[in-house]
Amino acid sequence: MDSLGATSYKIYRDTTFITVTSSLTSIGNSLSGSFLDTITTPNTYYYAVVAVSDYSESILSNVVYVEILDEADSPGFFNNFDWSMFLILGGILLGGELLLAVIIYFLLSSKSKKPSSKKTSKKTSKKTSKKK
Repeated sequence: MDSLGATSYKIYRDTTFITVTSSLTSIGNSLSGSFLDTITTPNTYYYAVVAVSDYSESILSNVVYVEILDEADSPGFFNNFDWSMFLILGGILLGGELLLAVIIYFLLSSKSKKPSSKKTSKKTSKKTSKKK
């Protein structure tokens, strides 16, 4: 990112897109081309850099921006969690568990109702009566 002949860099920040720096005050200088900004107020911030040499300043760099979110708006697991999918998945699991319980119940109850292997036969005896 070094600019040929640059001895330092002026960093500019604004809450609107930066087109010129004449109305802005530099928020810092950097000798290496890197800069750490420590703002925490939620907003969108635009940054631009101007290279400074012993003879002049460069034109405005490409403008970049950063958006700082309020913690309440920041994405998190439960902020963007789709609860309807959780309920559908829970319903499917509960339905499967119920179906499995019914199948196990019928399998176990059918084993206890199996007829025994001993065959019982009923013999009927006829009494004959003789007339005298």
